[in-house]
Amino acid sequence: MALSERILKRVVQLGGAHVVADLEMEAAIRGLNFPAPLLGGDEVDDAISQEDATLWLTVEPEQFFKSIPRGFKPFFFRTFENHYFKPFTEGSSDQGAWGDLNEEYFRQQVTGPTLEFIEIGCWEGGYPDLFYVCLSDPDPSNPQVYATDSDCSWETIKQEGQLLAFLDRFQTPSQLRATLQRITVN
Repeated sequence: MALSERILKRVVQLGGAHVVADLEMEAAIRGLNFPAPLLGGDEVDDAISQEDATLWLTVEPEQFFKSIPRGFKPFFFRTFENHYFKPFTEGSSDQGAWGDLNEEYFRQQVTGPTLEFIEIGCWEGGYPDLFYVCLSDPDPSNPQVYATDSDCSWETIKQEGQLLAFLDRFQTPSQLRATLQRITVN
């Protein structure tokens, strides 16, 4: 089953692109592309000063995300790297590479018969900082997003909501510009 049309529309709204709409979930996720990092709503309000907002609004649109002010924790969507995590799959390079992972704990946290994941991105400087979807998610049209942190090496897994809700955390380019303009007048 392919990713939902609503997810594909949200990708485009956020400034991203997708290869083909009717691909199976894994191929569809690998086909998502965001040329710039994503920024969340609350993060923008909390992290930027009026002075930085004013300066950032003067940047040419194509340079906008290359000049992210200090204090932001941009989210980099990285499906193009095709980084998989298959810690319990016999013969995978991940099997045993992460120490003594608790398969029972994974099964309690993850919905999906096989514990194989594809990384969708990372949050620079955030906690948790690595985000994945399970390749066997029971709802491939809108899979659950899981987070862990590179510092704890998969010892904890947090459910971050389904992919559409996860993408809704981020501001579209026009929402971000409007937020910056509001900050400059406050």
